[in-house]
Amino acid sequence: MDGIYRIIRRTYKRQPDVTIIKDGDALTPEGSVELLANTFFPDDKAVDDNIDRQIIRTLVADETQTFPDDEDDPEFTISELRNTVNSFNPKKAPGPDGFTADICSRAIAANEEVFLEILNKCLELSYFPTPWKEAAVVVLRKPGKTDYAQAKSYRPIGLLSTLGKIMEKMMVKRIRWHILPRANCRQYGFIPQKCTEDALYDMLTHIVNNMRKKFINIIVSLDIEGAFDSAW
Repeated sequence: MDGIYRIIRRTYKRQPDVTIIKDGDALTPEGSVELLANTFFPDDKAVDDNIDRQIIRTLVADETQTFPDDEDDPEFTISELRNTVNSFNPKKAPGPDGFTADICSRAIAANEEVFLEILNKCLELSYFPTPWKEAAVVVLRKPGKTDYAQAKSYRPIGLLSTLGKIMEKMMVKRIRWHILPRANCRQYGFIPQKCTEDALYDMLTHIVNNMRKKFINIIVSLDIEGAFDSAW
């Protein structure tokens, strides 16, 4: 597979930059960056909250709330750390700190106990370091668009710190351990051993069974424009 991508990279020609247009006016590079940032990452203003959002925002900000029957997870182990560190592709682009996966792997291997202690302290305090939340954003063209002068013809890729992604991946494994036994059988996204093909297969099986019974099939497909950019 890597060989195929190397061939594609050699044959791919870089497309010329296109001036982004807003309200009929061509934007400067600085104006284009500002428009793309506002498009991809709209402001979250508390003044625009409805009653439900106000309640949720208040609950999230309340650091004194407690949860009944809530037990702390055990500390991360060396085995968890090693398995997670070794799962990263060393060729992936680094985050803002410039540390690639192979650099992080060797640094952690030099003294695993130190980094493990940092992760366990974060787990104890329910804290995720702020620098690990910062991303270097790369803007890519959406394929097949006819007009690349519009901001909606692009999509952002956020490059996060590998150290933060290590902690995130370890946390995700813990969360999955809790939620997978309770997950709905019709949940396909973010479930191990399930993918889009499984959802399509189940849908086609359902349709075929209905056709054999001479039932009518009705399918509703919902696509929300900029869903991840617009979701609160």
